[in-house]
Amino acid sequence: MLFRSTDATNYSQNTTATTTADITAKSLAVTITASNKVYNASDAASVTYADNRIAGDSFTVSGTATFNDKTAANGKTVTAAGITLTGTDAANYSPNSSTTTTANITKRVLTVTGTFTVTNRAYDATTDATAQVTLPGTAGLSAVQGSDDTTLTGTPVFTFAQATVGNGIAISTSGYSDRKSTRLNSSHLGISYA
Repeated sequence: MLFRSTDATNYSQNTTATTTADITAKSLAVTITASNKVYNASDAASVTYADNRIAGDSFTVSGTATFNDKTAANGKTVTAAGITLTGTDAANYSPNSSTTTTANITKRVLTVTGTFTVTNRAYDATTDATAQVTLPGTAGLSAVQGSDDTTLTGTPVFTFAQATVGNGIAISTSGYSDRKSTRLNSSHLGISYA
């Protein structure tokens, strides 16, 4: 410091001065990107965290991520709650405690257990294949998740993909339901034929 005035020569000043002030934690905007998943009877979600930290700062963001419920649907709300920071520069930031986004839970394909035996038949101008398929002695469902109440019921109908002569023609099925009367078709069931 330097004084410049008429009377400056009458004084001897200090050359430095100190005081105090605060550096407050930077507000950290934490966001998430959620992964879609196949139904697994759980509302747990997998997310990737992003934030607006200063380049070069080092810390880890964590929290607990969940879907709003476990049921299969598109555009479901995913919430990451209890967001915390750990690491070298964590104390320099104040994050939001929760954040949301959306993701999908897709339906799980159920597999009918047991082997369905198929016989060939002569052309009859129809696509009906029901008489050609022998059902397993006890058909069940695999890939049922957790304690979900899903039992295979109903009388299946089998259909050739075409009515004309051909080899290795695909066969689809309908008529099965689960215990809650949800109709199951070939898009829900992985059926193996012998």
